[in-house]
Amino acid sequence: MVFSCCVARDDKPDEATAAWLRRLSELRVGALQLEDGRALSYHVDGDLGAGLPAVLLLHGMLSSRLLFVPETRPSDCVLVVPDRPGYGGSDAPRPGAGYAQLAADLKALMDALRISRCVVAGHSSGGPCALGVASVLCPARV
Repeated sequence: MVFSCCVARDDKPDEATAAWLRRLSELRVGALQLEDGRALSYHVDGDLGAGLPAVLLLHGMLSSRLLFVPETRPSDCVLVVPDRPGYGGSDAPRPGAGYAQLAADLKALMDALRISRCVVAGHSSGGPCALGVASVLCPARV
């Protein structure tokens, strides 16, 4: 599921870039204002009202939520993908913030999106973050 983003000589996007831009336009993109004033950027891929399970995906270092944009919309779940604090469109975390703060931020996102329970998964350094979040939010929300 890798997109090649190139521009043809006539300044029109190539086929892969056009496909990537179409997929980006299908995402529900937002930014949640957290209680302490920071912004948490995210996207939702799928219909949260369809009764499908929500999957919260956390990217690794030097990445963003755009890592988790598959070529086609998922049919068996809804992807909820934040930019971790300090990455992409999300503001930096407060000094000394750890997994408990990340869990509180993601709980606020779940509340704002009216997600009662979700699966949490992470890629690379997002993996330990997912475990930390799950340890704080389990068993009630994860």
